[in-house]
Amino acid sequence: MDEPEVVNENSVDHEATLEKLRARVESELVKDYPEDRGWLDDACLNRYLRARKFDWTKAFAMLEATLRWRREFGVVKIITDVSDGLRKEGEAPKTYVNGKDMEGRPIMYMKPRFQNTEESEFQMHHLVYNLERAISEMEPPVEKMVIVMDFKQLSRRNNPSLSTQKQTLNILQNHYPERLGMAILVDAPPLFHALYKVIRPFVDPVTRSKIAWMKSSPSTSSTNIQHQNILTEIASSDQVESEYGGSSNFFYDGEAYFAAPLVLRYLTNAESKN
Repeated sequence: MDEPEVVNENSVDHEATLEKLRARVESELVKDYPEDRGWLDDACLNRYLRARKFDWTKAFAMLEATLRWRREFGVVKIITDVSDGLRKEGEAPKTYVNGKDMEGRPIMYMKPRFQNTEESEFQMHHLVYNLERAISEMEPPVEKMVIVMDFKQLSRRNNPSLSTQKQTLNILQNHYPERLGMAILVDAPPLFHALYKVIRPFVDPVTRSKIAWMKSSPSTSSTNIQHQNILTEIASSDQVESEYGGSSNFFYDGEAYFAAPLVLRYLTNAESKN
């Protein structure tokens, strides 16, 4: 087996490293996962290379694990054949995509206070559906999204279980690498701030730079005004919901949300290659 090679993205070896990964993907993965042929484009391979700091053998292993997960989890079926269980999850405005920032990155809102179901596989289906919807709204070369995590009215009743939190983190980290452009934490509870202060020194600087804090309640203090305007600093007012300082009066309607077309380029690409 080839020895791992770690190459900086700006290195002259970048193209050679990408070619090695591409060649192995073509010889070992495409034939086993024909449904994801269109998904395995160069942009995808580059995301996995960046996630593994350009060690192409580790990137290959990560890709292979994701392909197995996509098939077992049924990602394509989830987004092309919306189930009753998924529709139930989407009746409440707890997770959805709405608007884009000035870089064209889709904004995905997560509002646990609107939790409307008991823990089940459909909660994770709902997460993946929305991640895929955000991806479907990215116009190349955009590859990342903004996630707004709104902790308002968080309680024991609507707080995601530890199991759900672990599954969410696993999906985001291992199967959607390099997709997070920015995470905005709204009204995070004091305990969350305290825990973050403890782990902050151990968080990768790149990841750390993507995390922003925001307060939704009006305040005359300069600190809170700055926090309150984070979304309107990165997105035009009409792309930001009014409760976060924007001018958008967006109203979430679950039925209309699922009725809106979700077209993924990688599915179209796969069909054209067959």
